[in-house]
Amino acid sequence: MFKLNVTTHSGESDIVEVDVYDPNELNTQRNDESIQAILIGPNSYSRIDLKNVKLIEEVASEEPIEEINQ
Repeated sequence: MFKLNVTTHSGESDIVEVDVYDPNELNTQRNDESIQAILIGPNSYSRIDLKNVKLIEEVASEEPIEEINQ
């Protein structure tokens, strides 16, 4: 899980948690003039309103680690 800080030109600042974060794909979407809106987590942002998307932290999975007995 990734925690992102999304800021917009309209003055909003959202903390969003997402399962998958690919900054290269997000950058491609932000520079594609045929795209009107970009989904980040549960939120939809106007492509031209997005100002910054910053990774705050990557939260490690809480799945149990199996021990190997030798």
